[in-house]
Amino acid sequence: TAMATPLVDRSLEHSGLLWHGEHVPNSRFGLVVLALGCTLTVGALALATDHVQESAQRAYTMSTVASVASGPGLTQAPVQVHHRSEANNALWRQSTAHAPAAAAAMPGVQVLSHATQHKSRSNVISVPFSGLLLTLGLATAALGGFLRLMLQAQKPTAVALAAVVSDKATEIAVGTKSHRGHMDQVPTSSNAPLQYGEISLPSYVPSHTYGVAVIGGGPAGLSLAWQLAKRNVSVVLIDNVLSKNWPNNYGVWTDEWEPLGFPDDTLSVKWDSTTIRLTQKDLIELPRGYARVDRLKTKAFMLEQCVKYGVHFCAGSAINIKEGKGDEDSFVALEEGSEVAAMVPVVAAGHYSKLVKYHSPGKRALSREGEYMTKDWEALMAETQGNNTWGWQYAQGGQPGYQIAYGVEVETVEPHGYPVNQMVLMDWSAEHLKGDIYEAEAIKAPTFLYVMPLDEKTVFLEETMLVGRPSVSFEECKRRLDVRLKHLGIKIKRVDDIEKCAIPMGGPLPILGTRTVAYGASNNLVHPATGYMVNRAIGNADLLAGAIAQGLEGGLPMEQICTRAWEAVWPQEALRIRDFQVFGMEVLLSMNVDQCRAFFKAFFKDGRSLVWRQYLAMQMNTRECLEFALGLFVNCSPAVKLRFMVDGVLKDGTTVVKSLLDL
Repeated sequence: TAMATPLVDRSLEHSGLLWHGEHVPNSRFGLVVLALGCTLTVGALALATDHVQESAQRAYTMSTVASVASGPGLTQAPVQVHHRSEANNALWRQSTAHAPAAAAAMPGVQVLSHATQHKSRSNVISVPFSGLLLTLGLATAALGGFLRLMLQAQKPTAVALAAVVSDKATEIAVGTKSHRGHMDQVPTSSNAPLQYGEISLPSYVPSHTYGVAVIGGGPAGLSLAWQLAKRNVSVVLIDNVLSKNWPNNYGVWTDEWEPLGFPDDTLSVKWDSTTIRLTQKDLIELPRGYARVDRLKTKAFMLEQCVKYGVHFCAGSAINIKEGKGDEDSFVALEEGSEVAAMVPVVAAGHYSKLVKYHSPGKRALSREGEYMTKDWEALMAETQGNNTWGWQYAQGGQPGYQIAYGVEVETVEPHGYPVNQMVLMDWSAEHLKGDIYEAEAIKAPTFLYVMPLDEKTVFLEETMLVGRPSVSFEECKRRLDVRLKHLGIKIKRVDDIEKCAIPMGGPLPILGTRTVAYGASNNLVHPATGYMVNRAIGNADLLAGAIAQGLEGGLPMEQICTRAWEAVWPQEALRIRDFQVFGMEVLLSMNVDQCRAFFKAFFKDGRSLVWRQYLAMQMNTRECLEFALGLFVNCSPAVKLRFMVDGVLKDGTTVVKSLLDL
């Protein structure tokens, strides 16, 4: 009966068990009667169970007495017989009265009692009373269920229970009628399907309003569409390059990828371990597997899952989103002039999408020309706050840094010399720059080499600037790569692929709480100090999908659904952790090549430690961040310690500490 009260509703919400839905006052009476009937039924069953246990205990006691009275060696050792009630003690005395010789020979026997005789007397009436109580309980429960259904007939409602276990939400939806955004509301499409290779992608129905419109067909967008459809939410995925392959190479730690449940062939190459090369002679080996994601097979698998669960597809470019007011639908405007209707629009269209509004980076950033995706801040900023204003500190403003990389997959004339079972995560050696006309600049703004050996003569090589503001150009990365390969004696026979990456790191987040939800790179999920994101975007999609599906199933207002969606991506704890990581990025921006070597030597000091793994995976809490920072500071060289202290003053490190401590 308590579940029908708002007080318990609120207590369940605060404890992590959320009951959502319309509370229909007239239908509460039926719920109360139903709960009362269930209570009576459970009580009757409990009483009957207790009676059965008592009967079994009496039978066991009498058989024990008989065996003890007739057993050999009776007086050799004391015996303790434990009984749960005084009634059993009486049975014991009754049984020993018929065997006086045996009882007299048992001085070591002790009878331990834990109840009163009242309970034994109550057992006399327990059978007929429990039967009557059971009948009454079942009848009351049936009446309550009937009243509940009758009173709700005029106003159907849905209830969703979300059980949060180990920071993962498991959704159990119970509804009397499917909502507008439910999968079973989508009509069959009469348009010709789209194609990705041999996979047919069902076209969307222009006249239908979908539960969610996901804009973007990268790893983040596809994983979210897949997870939403698994929860019976109708989804349309909008992307203008659905038929094309993903352009970027993705490297992942195998122990983070495998729990996602993807087929083995979605990893094209695996390496048993990774290395960090500080100089030509100074090497750190990490006993952790690394892998290269097969872009074609991974996209194909995710599309197959989307098709399996009923996602529809729209091949078009989204240019604007008309957000609905109140519970009105939103409309995604396409470049061709048509619109796609959806209850909740989600943008997963890459870094700093113009479909999302972001915080200002601050006057200092606006006074300088930006780079790449953030070149035109005026088109990205929003003047007003969202419906739910989150308060975070350091990460709210500031221009992002950029990770720049130029890579080539090549076949070499001779064996390239890299072990094929070992991946090189970072090679900070700079011997190849001796005498180079740009040596001083390269030392001040260093780059490292990222190496994926595919076989003895095939290798992916990428010259990378970890983070810069301003960053080096692609042309400079290519020039440094050519100089490095010449120094190593690696001659290229054929170039199979060229990759250019510009990844914004840090910088302002979107305005949290708006009707248009952002995900993936559009929501700045990239690790501010490393550039990693793909595992996080795929692995956390179920949290966002669960929040949206739960709200739609529960009939919540659109504003609340979107607020819960933003909270699923950026809870307060995650914002504080991001502050810490953005400060780490700011420190890296200032380091020359020698300081980078010293920093990563301390960072990877213990190759088997879980700490640096948790940091790279963004899996630390506030306390762990503080412990990690202290340990890293202690193990760093004096030059790096000085760098931390200077940046702690000049780059607002005290604000980061306040953010972590929630001051």
